[in-house]
Amino acid sequence: MGVMNLKDMSAAFAAAANSGDLDALSGLYAEDAVFVTPGGTVQGRAAIREVLAGLTAGSPKMEFSHTYIFENGDTAVARGAWKLTSAAADGTATVTTGNSIEILKKQADGSWAYFIDHPWGADGL
Repeated sequence: MGVMNLKDMSAAFAAAANSGDLDALSGLYAEDAVFVTPGGTVQGRAAIREVLAGLTAGSPKMEFSHTYIFENGDTAVARGAWKLTSAAADGTATVTTGNSIEILKKQADGSWAYFIDHPWGADGL
């Protein structure tokens, strides 16, 4: 079952990323969702899963929280702050941060899913 409460989305994302659970992580996205990457956009859960596989490689630690969520019926807009700490090949820590903007849609079962995810959207990238 998906995330029923919007306020739980960021925690669900971080937990799935930290555990390396790609099924749970990609399951947070609508089937036709769009994900913005530094190289462009990808669409569809399968393509997003491939992008997220890179995110979870090397057992990173993800911290993520929404700074606001506004809901209107079956659609919501959220802004989040995230920090990803991962180990480089030489063992040194690499820290990446960003401020995201997401559009979420309520699914037929009442759960919420990311419809548009722009990890650096609030940073102007």
